[in-house]
Amino acid sequence: MAARAGTGVFMAMPQISLQTYVMTRYVEEQERSQTMSKFGALNSVGVIVGPFLTTLLLAWGILAPLWAAIIILSLISVVIVFGFERSSTVQSAQQEHVLNTANTDSDFSIYQCSAWLLLGFSLYLAIVTVNLTTGFYIQDYFHMSIAQGAVYFSQCSLIVGIALVVMQSLISRYLQWSVYRLLWVGILSLTTALLISVQTEHIRIFQFLYILYGIAVACLIPAFTTGAAKDAPKSMQAKVASWCTATQALSFVLGPILSTGLYQWHKSYPYYFLLLLMLGLMIYFSMIGIAQDKKKILLNQNDMVDG
Repeated sequence: MAARAGTGVFMAMPQISLQTYVMTRYVEEQERSQTMSKFGALNSVGVIVGPFLTTLLLAWGILAPLWAAIIILSLISVVIVFGFERSSTVQSAQQEHVLNTANTDSDFSIYQCSAWLLLGFSLYLAIVTVNLTTGFYIQDYFHMSIAQGAVYFSQCSLIVGIALVVMQSLISRYLQWSVYRLLWVGILSLTTALLISVQTEHIRIFQFLYILYGIAVACLIPAFTTGAAKDAPKSMQAKVASWCTATQALSFVLGPILSTGLYQWHKSYPYYFLLLLMLGLMIYFSMIGIAQDKKKILLNQNDMVDG
């Protein structure tokens, strides 16, 4: 148990470092979103390849995967420590003046990125809820045995994994989408998937919806991290990354309790709860967008008067 707890502690550190590096290395929102999607795609590939590699290594003993993980992580850490600093110092120096000029507010607080933290919390709460309840939902709603449900659930996991990798690759290489476009595509895809999930009577349609789940997660993760950090000064990027990681951890703690509790009342309640959550996010970000548009109009009118 202590080892598992330690793993959770150390897994949070690279995530914070990665987000901090990306947000200080790149200035433009699209570059940040594309880079986070690129790392997300690599992470998704690792999630797919990891179990397969573990299965092969188990032929050499139950501890073989653990030793392999230690060796791989040690080699990567050495490469990062000795290769990263020399290349990043020059890059950071070149952009430091731009970042400091664009972000002069030293009073940045968690309130200024609270909307994006709420998005992140809702996103990971949805991920936890869907992952925990889908296996039981397939058995109960479609009246299947445990073995049949396990097969269909594994197929759902494969579908969402492929959709996630493909969409993240598209975002990182080809799609020049802003943070708000990623936000709305992700929220609408997730809402559509949840709504049809509780309405359909066909298992194949239910499985097909996992393509939308993959698209939603691929869009919302970079929207969440980039949106939270876009207005923060360079000196606050590490703290913002810590807030994002803490938000994710909080959803992983509360998600299982909430989702299993709702499922005990009714098998569809977790999905309806997530639908209400997505509806609230749509209203919230719509109000933010309207407020920003009004502010731009007032600024333009003031400029015209001064001119």
